[in-house]
Amino acid sequence: MSAAPPAPATTRRWRWAAVALTVLLTAAVTRSAWLCDDAFITFRSVENLMQGHGPVWNTGERVQTYTHPLWFWLLAVARAATGECPTTTMVLSLAIATLAAAWLARGAGTAPAAVAVLLLLLASRAWIDYATSGLETPLSAALVVALLAAATGTDPAARVLRVALATAALALTRLDLLALAAPVCLHAARGLPWRRTVRLAALGLSPLFAWLAFATVYYGTPLPVTASAKAFHHGLPTGELWQRGFTYLVHCAAHDPVTVAALAVALVLGLVRSGQRAIALGLALYGLYVVKVGGDYMLGRFLLPPFAAAAWLLGRAAAGAPARAALTAGLAALALAFVPGLPDVLRPLQPATPPDRSIPDHGLVSERDYYFLEHGLFSPVRSALGPGLVSAMLRQTGHPTRIVGTAGAVGVPGYLAGDLVHLVDPWLLDPSLMRLPIADPQLWRIGHYYRSVPEGYYETIASGENRIRDAGFARFHAAMWTVRTAPLWSAERWRAIWSVWTGAFDADLERFVAGEYRHPPRVEVPLARLAADLPPAASPALPGPFWSDVPQAVCVRRGGIAVPLPAPSQARTVRLHVSHADRYTVQFRRADATVGTATLATIGVPTDCLHANDIPVPDGAAPFDALWIDIPMSPNPVAAAIGRIELLP
Repeated sequence: MSAAPPAPATTRRWRWAAVALTVLLTAAVTRSAWLCDDAFITFRSVENLMQGHGPVWNTGERVQTYTHPLWFWLLAVARAATGECPTTTMVLSLAIATLAAAWLARGAGTAPAAVAVLLLLLASRAWIDYATSGLETPLSAALVVALLAAATGTDPAARVLRVALATAALALTRLDLLALAAPVCLHAARGLPWRRTVRLAALGLSPLFAWLAFATVYYGTPLPVTASAKAFHHGLPTGELWQRGFTYLVHCAAHDPVTVAALAVALVLGLVRSGQRAIALGLALYGLYVVKVGGDYMLGRFLLPPFAAAAWLLGRAAAGAPARAALTAGLAALALAFVPGLPDVLRPLQPATPPDRSIPDHGLVSERDYYFLEHGLFSPVRSALGPGLVSAMLRQTGHPTRIVGTAGAVGVPGYLAGDLVHLVDPWLLDPSLMRLPIADPQLWRIGHYYRSVPEGYYETIASGENRIRDAGFARFHAAMWTVRTAPLWSAERWRAIWSVWTGAFDADLERFVAGEYRHPPRVEVPLARLAADLPPAASPALPGPFWSDVPQAVCVRRGGIAVPLPAPSQARTVRLHVSHADRYTVQFRRADATVGTATLATIGVPTDCLHANDIPVPDGAAPFDALWIDIPMSPNPVAAAIGRIELLP
């Protein structure tokens, strides 16, 4: 039997307690509000849209780098209203998260159950951390609640339509949330003829179909480039990803036991209650998906949408329990939140010692701890970031043309770079590179799949001429470039789209990966090519020209380069004009043997400018008749360009 209803005075106290907890939860989320680096990837595309370049990452190149179209367009509308992205995004996230929390509390059915749900949210580190962050997580949580609320309708036709609309919105927020929503959609169709169900579902899902059609036309593919990067073409064994996925859940449980425990309890409760089995099945399917893809590097991020569904189920269960039992469960969750240590929301905004930013062997981190000091809403040392600062500088110095840039983390650098900087990203965002597997099976962590940049690729982007060394990959990139840059409705573009879709270049890619990609050659570059004078720097404040402004520049890749000399040299110093790399190793060669080695570590800023560096010739190395120049194998995607070599007496 259900518990007897409380007296009116008691009910009022419970309701006021729920209101107070809602305010407390909002205050906790506000104090913890922050932005991760990945959010700035979306911000860059939003800024390009505001400037008339379209919803693109690099101007003049149609690529969908954001995984959350609905969130992107919400941010675009908010950015148009306020004139800036970072603070606007945090405020918008706070509003949506507060709405979701209030909706979950109301959906519990009784005031004591609402109190229990709010205590659960307050105890969840995933909720506190990812109610903001700049990602789509608060919107996905709110839409999960909307889906479950729609599924409670009693009119079958209205229920199917509303559930389909909520599902479309969820899929437009993240396509993989379909795993969570699909069982609920099927269950919502009970009691309705299948023909009518199909018609209503198609109507409700029409926004999703419309977006996929738009993306296919505009971007040349219905899926974002990150799908290729993380799901389809990484080349990792399935078993290893499953292992990483289970590791993700284990570390999430250690970091945030409340969220994982809530998911487990809700799954069991949902399975034993006939009216809630569809939700429980959605939790199970989504959990299997998360494990299958290896989890994520952000602890807790992927758990927020299913946690919203779990909170809904647990709230319904609490509504059927005595008020004291519901309160006890909520307080137990709050106590469990302290097991891993003091929650972040109770720690000082600026710790006495700098946070540990090292990445453990398993590759999983609390992304909020990593970035809060830089991008926290109330961080005392928050960075004030303006979009397009680099492009503004280029225009001020009379350099209004595009340069090619590289960066390890592309979010903030891309946002600061602006429209005149074409960023090549071998982690996530370059469509041609994302068709390649990771470069080294030992050099990756979940969510960070580094591709090696093929010989001539950087030079191709900089010059506009296809200088890629491998003919097969050159053909593939030419087609991909046509898809991204040719007029939307041109016959050439649609032929290229069809060729890519039908696998016309698959054999070329397989040969390239098995050959030069896995076994990069040492590329021979005549000294005469690197002996020409350099153009002046774009500004007196810069150490030299941008490498992409130098037609003869050569980018050193994994195989290194060989520079034969026209005659043996007695030079005592070699001057290299190079852009930044972790280091350059120079071997001095004589008669096909190494007679001396020197190492150059560069910390040049700006990293994509050429810096002059003098390297003394090692004792006994002269005369030498060739130079071999190498960079280390690392996930650093910098271009490592050489613009000029001088042999000095």
